[in-house]
Amino acid sequence: MLHERWSNGEQIIRTEGGVFFSKNKGHKLLPAELPEEKFWLLAEISPIRSEKVLYALRDYLVLGYERKEVCARYDVSSSYFSIALGRISHVNRVVYSLAPYYADPGNDFFDRPY
Repeated sequence: MLHERWSNGEQIIRTEGGVFFSKNKGHKLLPAELPEEKFWLLAEISPIRSEKVLYALRDYLVLGYERKEVCARYDVSSSYFSIALGRISHVNRVVYSLAPYYADPGNDFFDRPY
């Protein structure tokens, strides 16, 4: 098992079975950082299911509204908003780390029958 720390501070653990991310806090997404389509794709695979939290995150991450404003608009506590922001940011980091595997021309992933 090999422990590494990326430049963004996130710790990863490499084993024979793959790469695992630690629960350390890495870069959190910033206001107006995401296009809307990317946001909804991340939301689809995130553990967040609350509609009002998703809309608060969308207004913050896509439209650029302030945290305080979106929390008030959707009646989401600022602490829960921070937790949800951390979760969707973590999903974004994991997807980012997976992207090279899907972009590799030698990868036959999409040629498989399943």
